Amino acid sequence: MKFHHRSLRIVFALTFLLIAGNAGAQSITIGTVSGSQFCTGDSISVHFTPQTCVWPDNNVFTLQLSDPNGSFASGGQNIGSRLGTENGTPTVYGRIPGNIGSSTHYRVRVFGEGSFDGHILTVASPDNGRDIAIGTGPGGFSFMKYLQGGATGTPITFTATGEINDSRDSQDNAFWDFGLGATPPKATTTAIVGQNNVVSFSQNITFSRPGDKTVTLSIAKPGGCSTTIPYELHIYDCSKPSIPHNAIVINSDTTLSFDTQPSRTYWVNPGVQLKLLNLYGRYGDSTFTIFAEPGSTISGSVFHCVLYMKHDAVVTSTGNSSVLYGDGARINSSSSDFTLNCPTLDFDYSNAPPNVAHPLAVRDELKSVSITLSPNPTRGMVQVQGLPAENTTVSVFNILGEVVGVQKNLRASEFTLDLSKLVSGTYYIRISSASSVVTKKVVRE
Repeated sequence: MKFHHRSLRIVFALTFLLIAGNAGAQSITIGTVSGSQFCTGDSISVHFTPQTCVWPDNNVFTLQLSDPNGSFASGGQNIGSRLGTENGTPTVYGRIPGNIGSSTHYRVRVFGEGSFDGHILTVASPDNGRDIAIGTGPGGFSFMKYLQGGATGTPITFTATGEINDSRDSQDNAFWDFGLGATPPKATTTAIVGQNNVVSFSQNITFSRPGDKTVTLSIAKPGGCSTTIPYELHIYDCSKPSIPHNAIVINSDTTLSFDTQPSRTYWVNPGVQLKLLNLYGRYGDSTFTIFAEPGSTISGSVFHCVLYMKHDAVVTSTGNSSVLYGDGARINSSSSDFTLNCPTLDFDYSNAPPNVAHPLAVRDELKSVSITLSPNPTRGMVQVQGLPAENTTVSVFNILGEVVGVQKNLRASEFTLDLSKLVSGTYYIRISSASSVVTKKVVRE
């Protein structure tokens, strides 16, 4: 028994010495760095060679950046890593962090770490042996005014401001990209230095097409690094806005709290009040779209909304919203709103959901399409005749706009629709194809 224990102690000691020997034999040789001049945010890659003995399977090779003086005395800042023990000359990739200062004396190294039989093995390569210059782009810039939207053909002024961090900031250049449908599509402007060390860039732009737009502004130091700022807005015109099929119909006075709601579209009937509360909640960055019929009222905290207000519709308070309104609509807008007067504003109802207050809202797209339903009223079975000779979908909606039945890929000119499982009431039958959309009302007795 004593001999057995003595043998175990000897084996353990030899194992420990072997592990220690392996740890001491590990080394890393650093190779080519992908460049010598970088900006914060740039990618960087380094070739390296793990040498001798066996690297553990769970080893991690980490790319580290020195302090601005090229020293690793306080360790290194980790900027990238990779797993692996492969032979040859692998590459570790990283990214220059944005929280460092400019310097021409940075260096990099590769740090290897893993475990072997419960023992941690670590080794660092020498640094790359040559200074690396890292610069920072102009910082602290933001757009001066948050625009909710704009109108086609109407000039918009974009202004970005920031503080002068060094003497070169007054020589910065701004490169604007406004995209297709913009005049000009691209522009270059120089810095305007104002009071209190404020520098700004401005550019006037006109969009000829409506829709979502992304403006990209890149501010660059002379011969140096740049900072890019994106900006998104919507450009409107006075064409008919389309009420989408998933719009929620508001038939009676309703109060809504948006703190538990995602972005939605509401269609408010004549004479109905929609009161909105707690917009700044869980979905505070969402955009809500509201179609207001004549005589309807939108009240409460109406922020971050797109409102289409027909004549005689009323909105009591808005902020950071886009409001398009017809003559006779009453809007109480704030300076943060985008407003556009469309004198004869009307809605496109061709895809709107069924609505008791607007039974004729969805009209035939092609006058040549004549659909008949019989019998109507019905006790359950309805004969649908006059279907177009093409792939057709028939959908059944209740008065809340909810889909309660669908028949797809119909190609015959007529078919029988079974409503026997539905409760008594009014329903809407929508027949849609590639060339037409027709909605008919049917009563289930």
